[in-house]
Amino acid sequence: MATEGNLFELFKVALETHENLLHAETQAIAARDLDTVESILEKKDESLRDLLESKDELGSNPIFDKDSEKGISKVLDLQERNANSFAKLHKDIS
Repeated sequence: MATEGNLFELFKVALETHENLLHAETQAIAARDLDTVESILEKKDESLRDLLESKDELGSNPIFDKDSEKGISKVLDLQERNANSFAKLHKDIS
């Protein structure tokens, strides 16, 4: 049986993985590499499912941990920035 500490570590790894995919997506959008963006979107869907599953397995809210709070904020900021950048890219190529 997994301990709360192990579950929290799994959550932090899932959060970091998702953040790394967002950084890769940022680079792909900047390079206007739509094939890579599409590939990353598929990986992000899987990563987000893993992240949400690991969050659900926690007995506590991860936002109460300062490092997790920073990580969650960073992921949300990156996601918003990438969505705006992709919308601009889509407009530019349409």
